[in-house]
Amino acid sequence: MLAFFLKEVPLRDTARAAAPDLGDGFAMPEARTGDRELERAVATLFFRERRQVAPAIVERAGGDLDEGGIWCLLQVHLRERRGSPATLRAIGEYFGVPAPVLEPAFNRLELTGHLRYTRNGWELTDAGRAEFGKVVRAWHDWLADRLGDWGAADRAALDAAIGRVAARLMDQSAEVRSYGRHALA
Repeated sequence: MLAFFLKEVPLRDTARAAAPDLGDGFAMPEARTGDRELERAVATLFFRERRQVAPAIVERAGGDLDEGGIWCLLQVHLRERRGSPATLRAIGEYFGVPAPVLEPAFNRLELTGHLRYTRNGWELTDAGRAEFGKVVRAWHDWLADRLGDWGAADRAALDAAIGRVAARLMDQSAEVRSYGRHALA
């Protein structure tokens, strides 16, 4: 009865990001460590809001490229990380897009000095790596801002959790999709 008279207070961003989905409430509770809880909060927040905030993150990065240019750099970065050639054919097949559709965007990045074409495919230049790094830092800062109420003393733990989640996301993005397309080949 007392609950009806209590003031409603919104959840902190950390609590909101770590809150389980409705379906999780009916499952058996699982033991979690603080690091795993923090990683879960980072991943949940990223997946819930990434599409809405991506344009603002690219703008926040303060770089020279738009979302399309960043997307191209990401595709090359993922393939470099995997040790696969970044060819337009491979990228196009992965996304079900004809390679000639992608060509103007990649050529533009070659002209701006962000990508270099070699006989093995596209490579990030130093300028491309720097631009990609700006966006990575902007995502990191956005996540850290949103989950900053985790505790000032735990900033190192938050930074480490963001790094672990980001590395897993990159590795998963570089793997074969389960519906049968060739990943990065």
